[in-house]
Amino acid sequence: MNEAKEDAKFRRELTQALRESTESFSNSMKEVNRTMLNVGASISNSVQMLTNVLLQQQQPTQQPSAMFYQPPPQPYVQNNQPGFYAMLQNNNSDATEHT
Repeated sequence: MNEAKEDAKFRRELTQALRESTESFSNSMKEVNRTMLNVGASISNSVQMLTNVLLQQQQPTQQPSAMFYQPPPQPYVQNNQPGFYAMLQNNNSDATEHT
């Protein structure tokens, strides 16, 4: 009689463990599904953004306005004297004149 009670108890515990395991697995699969949907949506948004960028690059671009224009840098002059590179050029031209 004790064996039958122990066997019934074992079956109930086993059945309960299988239910909990199945429920846990089901919840995990729902989370995986939700995550995959989020990844798919993110990839779709990324592709849409890249498409928009490529379409904008194919359209003719306007010239930058004068507000953003910066003149080229001027040679360095200190105390109204030419900079180092200008002095080198002068020295080189002097050397070529003497030969």
